[in-house]
Amino acid sequence: MGVTLAAYVQAPANDAYATQCAAEAAAMVATHLGEVTVPPAVLERAVLEVGAELFHRRQSRNGIADMQGLDMAPMRIARDPLKAAYDILRPYTGPALA
Repeated sequence: MGVTLAAYVQAPANDAYATQCAAEAAAMVATHLGEVTVPPAVLERAVLEVGAELFHRRQSRNGIADMQGLDMAPMRIARDPLKAAYDILRPYTGPALA
């Protein structure tokens, strides 16, 4: 998954930080899901999105990411790296209970 994440965030294929972010993302998604079964393609997308959030945090200052391109505007990084994964996984996890 580290190579896939590296390609997704446009990092070198052997980027150690991308590999670390992918592993952390997989652990976070697995903890969130618990015993819930999710199709492999959906699980991979959720891990990829969480991994990208974790990866881009390194480039953010005070929660604002500067994507370093002339056509890219600065964007706010979510405080919860699972934010994007919640919407992807919601059909399998059901509604949140308070």
